[in-house]
Amino acid sequence: MDAGELAGVASWTLPPNQVLRLARLAKLSGINGMVCSPDEVEALRDVVGPQAKLVIPGIRSATDSIGDQRRVATAAEAIQRERPI
Repeated sequence: MDAGELAGVASWTLPPNQVLRLARLAKLSGINGMVCSPDEVEALRDVVGPQAKLVIPGIRSATDSIGDQRRVATAAEAIQRERPI
């Protein structure tokens, strides 16, 4: 969701802040996996730890259409975001 969509459901925070808030709640609830965009991988990994499963539907090859995803990355970019060099 982008900021406009979040505001439409009465969330008054920016998308990255909402993602981290929900990740913390999920972790406290015992959830060990979540779906995220490639843009959120590094921040989520810091919150949920190395054992959590992160599913990233926005992975595309460099030549693929972005389809229904707004935030996409190649597999190599997503891996680098998870484990910055």
